[in-house]
Amino acid sequence: MDKIKILYSPVHYILDSGKIGSEYGWASGIFKNCSSFENISVSAICAYSNLKPINDSDIIEISKFKKINLNNIGRLVFVFKVFFATKNILKKQDIDIIHHVLPFAYGATFNLAAILGLFKNKKFVIGPVQTPLTYESKQEFLFVNEGFEIGLKKRLLMSADILSAKLFRPLLFELSKRTLNKADVIVAINEDSKKYYSNIVDENKIIVVPPGIDVSVYKEKDFKPIDGDKCIEIITASHLIKRKGVDLIINAISGLPNKYQDRIILKIIGDGPEKKYLEELVYNLKLNNIYFEGYVKHEIISKYYQNADIFISMSYSESFGQVLIEAMDAGLPSIVSKVSGFKGILAHGTTGFLINHDVEELKKYLIELIDNPQLRNEMGLNARQIVEEKYDWKIIANEYYEMYQNLIL
Repeated sequence: MDKIKILYSPVHYILDSGKIGSEYGWASGIFKNCSSFENISVSAICAYSNLKPINDSDIIEISKFKKINLNNIGRLVFVFKVFFATKNILKKQDIDIIHHVLPFAYGATFNLAAILGLFKNKKFVIGPVQTPLTYESKQEFLFVNEGFEIGLKKRLLMSADILSAKLFRPLLFELSKRTLNKADVIVAINEDSKKYYSNIVDENKIIVVPPGIDVSVYKEKDFKPIDGDKCIEIITASHLIKRKGVDLIINAISGLPNKYQDRIILKIIGDGPEKKYLEELVYNLKLNNIYFEGYVKHEIISKYYQNADIFISMSYSESFGQVLIEAMDAGLPSIVSKVSGFKGILAHGTTGFLINHDVEELKKYLIELIDNPQLRNEMGLNARQIVEEKYDWKIIANEYYEMYQNLIL
C-alpha cells in the first residue's frame, strides 16, 4: 500500500514540544505521533521548529526567527507565507490530504490556499478547533496574547490591533466560514466545540477527537496512610489572570476550620498580572500556608504534580482542560469548576468533583478529600486509568490515522 501523503498547512506558528501553551503541545503531539506511522508521510509548514523530523517526515520553516510577531499584521504575513509555501509543495509533490492543524479560530484565522481552490481534488481537514475563550478585560487579553511584561509601546500597538480586528471582523468571519466550508472533516476537541461549529457548518463533517498527553511522563501514585506530621499538598497551575479564579481557591483555604490550617499547604504555579493582587489577598487574610511558585517550565512541572495530593482549578472559562488531564495523569483527585473544558473530562464523584464558582462548595469538597485519604487514592487511580484509556497520544494518533484512511478510501 502506498503511503498516505499528508501536508500540515500550517501545523502551527512554532513547532516546539516544550513551548508553553496547550495548542503548541497539541500541534507537536499530532505531528510527532502521526509521523511515526510507517505508511504515513508527513510534511509540516510552520514559522519555526526545534523538532527533528521523524521517519521520512519533513518540516518546512517559513521564518528565520524563533520569536514571531503575532499581532494582526504578523498573523496576516504568516497566512501569506503559508499560502506560497503550500503552493510550492503542491507543485512538487502528490499530496493526498491537507490538514490545517493550528492555529484556527472562527473569526480570527483562515486558510488562503483553501479559499482560492488550491486543494481541488485533495481532501482537506481542519482542527483541532475549540470554542472561543472569553476575556474579562483588555489587560487580560493583552497578557494572554503578549506575556508578563507589557510596556507602554506594546500596549498602544495592541490597542491598535484590537481596533483593527473590530474593523475587519466581518471580513475575517467570512474568510473563516469559507475555509470551514471547504473542509471535508473538522476535528473538534470536545462536544461543546462540536456544538459551537455545528451552528456554522454541516454537523455531519465534524468529528470529536480530544488532544492527548504523553502518559509516560507520570507514574501512578501509591496510596500511603497519612503521616500526622505530613501536610496535604494542594496545587493549582495557571496564568494568574482574573479568568482563572485563583482568588476563590485562596478564599476557600482561608475559610477552612482552624484544625485544617496546619494540615494543608497550597502551591500556586504560574505568573501574571493578578499575582500582586493575589499576594496581597494572602497577606491580608494572614495565611502562611500558601506559596507562590512562580513560572515553572513545562518539562519540570510534572514533579509538582507528583508531589501533590489534590488539584484545583476554579477557572471561569476553559476550551479544553489540558492542565486537568496532566493532574489526572499524575494520579491526583481534582476539584474543578463546571466549565466547558472540564465537564467532558472529569467524572464527578469518580475522579474528583465538578462544582460551581462557589467558595462554600469548594470548602465542602476540600474537607471531604482532606479527611478521606482512601477516597483521594481511589479517585487518583480512576483518574490515571481514564487518561491512559482516552488521552494517551498513541490512542489519539490512531484516531487521526483512521480518519486519514477513511478520507482516501
